Amino acid sequence: MYKCLFCGLENPSETAKFCSECGPNGPAKNWMFENVDELRKLEQYAAMLCELYFENQTEEELEKISLKMRERLMISHNAHTDILSQLSDQKSAITHLLSFCLEFDENVIDAFAGHDTFLNFRYTNLSEDDLFKVSLVWDNNEAAEGLGFKADTKNFVKPGSAVTIGASAIFDRIGIKEISELQIVITDQFGESAQFRAEPFLFKVSGTNQHITQNISTHNQISIEGRGVIDASGMGADKTIQKTTAISKQSWKLLTCRYVPKGLKPHQFSLIKSNNFLHVGNTTDKNIEFEKVNKENSAELLDATRTSLESRNYSPHDFDSKGYEISNKLILYSDPTCPYSHSCRLVLHEKKVDFLVHDVDVKNKESIISDMNPYGNVPILVHGDLIIYEFDVINEYINDRFPVPSLSPEWIVDRARMRLFMFNFKNELLKYLDVLESRVGANELISLEDARQYISDRLIQLAPVFKSNKYLFDEYSLLDITLAPLLWRLNFHKIKLPREAAPLHEYSERIFSRPAFREALTPFEKVMQS
Repeated sequence: MYKCLFCGLENPSETAKFCSECGPNGPAKNWMFENVDELRKLEQYAAMLCELYFENQTEEELEKISLKMRERLMISHNAHTDILSQLSDQKSAITHLLSFCLEFDENVIDAFAGHDTFLNFRYTNLSEDDLFKVSLVWDNNEAAEGLGFKADTKNFVKPGSAVTIGASAIFDRIGIKEISELQIVITDQFGESAQFRAEPFLFKVSGTNQHITQNISTHNQISIEGRGVIDASGMGADKTIQKTTAISKQSWKLLTCRYVPKGLKPHQFSLIKSNNFLHVGNTTDKNIEFEKVNKENSAELLDATRTSLESRNYSPHDFDSKGYEISNKLILYSDPTCPYSHSCRLVLHEKKVDFLVHDVDVKNKESIISDMNPYGNVPILVHGDLIIYEFDVINEYINDRFPVPSLSPEWIVDRARMRLFMFNFKNELLKYLDVLESRVGANELISLEDARQYISDRLIQLAPVFKSNKYLFDEYSLLDITLAPLLWRLNFHKIKLPREAAPLHEYSERIFSRPAFREALTPFEKVMQS
């Protein structure tokens, strides 16, 4: 039994692509079969549907609008249903994160051009039993690069509690200011997070001359750029008149916050298209069934790989002559707690490529790991008949194999510098992380306390770099990805950095807030920060 491509109505004909209602004189009259569910249009449709879905549209409104869009973009009923199903799953996953309100203190004092202006927000946790951490980020286009507004809660906000969150911003010019694109990231106690965007709101920034005049007339003092106070009595002020300092009262404005949906990944559109032309009940196609099994349970990959290795007496250093092939997909053998596996997962998520992960328990690792890597460690990447180990080699291969977005500098000299820095990181930082992780091959003569102290000292030395740099190079690169798993594990390994390392903390949060970083975390890694 086949289905109409437009409405999904079952059709006994194996040749008809549309039912009589949708066909020659219906909404699909101009459709060409080969143009249905083009990947570019699937991506466009999913983005529009995603925006509508989270705007509290009724089912009737959503159906009416989506029918028009599907007719124009030639999107099949199966594709539409599949996208809606994924959006429904996404909505269910973040529903509990919607229980909050965010307010802005409109009574902004000392908001003067060229000076630090403190912006204050209040977050209220309206849930009954969830704990949340909150991060606010705003890219202030009047501030120098790297000096945008960023504030967050250091601890979880309890149910029914409210906390104030604030930080400084700098404005070059006086006048009415609009804060738009304020990003709110809310994370629960299990590491699940959602991003929201506040509707634009306004407040006033005054000039410094106005500040001085006001201080003379009300306080008989002049505050000069916040550095000191000069007695201004006798400068036209009546000494016999006592002026009381006005106490600033908070004036909270409720902000409208909208959820920012996570878009579907490109490989998901490929899956949608490949599955849309199967007729109902067609479950005998072994290739499609094999793909389904691989995606639902990566353990099947392990069995297939082991069988192929054993049947061909395969050696990882002799794959060319054996003509060995497992799969054309990227398969990462990964330890869910390993910082180096974390790094490789992070690169794969940044690239948004189609890949599969097989989690390996290093304490009880399968014999196939030693067959593929003579050192017996993960991560290991399998791509077709190619097997690669060592995380930095894997990361460079992925970056070269999938060049967009690039995670390495454009110029050859800068790439050489990046590799040199990476070599230094491995020898001066990561070898001490190996001690803390009890990794195979770690130097047993180094105590845990010495390893912690050495890592702390090196990171403190590195911290000043981030006072003027957003990342280790001009753009986010493999070098940042090499350092990120270590930074994520500092609390877990009881490494406390002093206040002088504040630029490094800001750099860490910048990396941790990247969507790919969150997506790459395993359940074990998510709890490392709690």
